[in-house]
Amino acid sequence: MFEKIKAMIQRFKLWHSHESCYTAREDEGYAVFGMCGGTVGGTRNTGYLSEECIDCQYYTELRKD
Repeated sequence: MFEKIKAMIQRFKLWHSHESCYTAREDEGYAVFGMCGGTVGGTRNTGYLSEECIDCQYYTELRKD
């Protein structure tokens, strides 16, 4: 029983990791070369950037040139 719970927690960690998020964005075409512009869904305080993206190592702020 303990092993099943441990395996479930490990799967949950993987599903909600930055690597999993980056892979999903890469499949959608929004991320490339280890850089991602983030996803929309935050609050006014985060500039409408999703809270998940704030401490992500793949997040790169997009310039508006």
